[in-house]
Amino acid sequence: MPVVFLPSSSWAFITPDSVVVDLGAGNGLQGLLLQCLSPHRKTLQVELSSEMIRIGRLFQEALGISADRVEWIHDDIVNASIEAADIVYLYARHGPLQWP
Repeated sequence: MPVVFLPSSSWAFITPDSVVVDLGAGNGLQGLLLQCLSPHRKTLQVELSSEMIRIGRLFQEALGISADRVEWIHDDIVNASIEAADIVYLYARHGPLQWP
């Protein structure tokens, strides 16, 4: 699948003051790329797996995103506080829940 980079004007709904929350962030790449494409105040990455958070922090470092722009929250999404969020991202898995 080709990767398409949209001009920053396409991300007008994300402002420099926005707080974006990624629930079930996994390695956090989607939230990190949003931070690169449209820099904003904070990305909150909520993830239950400490291994995924470890990998996400490596991606964050490789992308050169400062620590004050991303907060990694090691918790279940049902416990996440999203009141401060302007945008909430939740990846919906497509396909069957169990493979045959």
